[in-house]
Amino acid sequence: WVCGGDKVLATKIIGVSSTLSTLMALATVPFAPWIGRRFGKRAGLCLGAGLYVLYALVQPWLLRPEQPWLQVWGALLVAPAGAFFGAFLGSFLADICDLDDAEYGHRREGMFGSVYNFVKKIEISACALITGYLLAFAKFDVALPMQTPETLATLRWLTFAPYIALTGL
Repeated sequence: WVCGGDKVLATKIIGVSSTLSTLMALATVPFAPWIGRRFGKRAGLCLGAGLYVLYALVQPWLLRPEQPWLQVWGALLVAPAGAFFGAFLGSFLADICDLDDAEYGHRREGMFGSVYNFVKKIEISACALITGYLLAFAKFDVALPMQTPETLATLRWLTFAPYIALTGL
């Protein structure tokens, strides 16, 4: 919809966005320890979640057919969100392992790491499953060269509304 069906343009935008997002994430990671020391790990985690919500809130203005390159700004915003969220979430996992050791006298990092990764894999699988149902809900038809305006409107809302709702949990 944003690129008007131009797959070449969409591919270029995705390539530029992915490259800039990776560079932005790498540039952001060194700030995580400073934020953790200065404001606390909880604040750093909330900063990452807040940036995710901000990313979702600006999506309607960034996904515009008349200016398809605006999408790149979203990639620059979501990269620090992921970097902060991931860094501080991992840090909390280490704290949980230390607390468990102090309370029970056993080192069980492997168990906690396994459970954490198992839940992440369930999340990824659930997202793939839910995406299929959301496409069906939006009446997406792969056989059509261009989707109906109703389908495009529904897909547009599904691009950012669940992001806001689920990040708030």
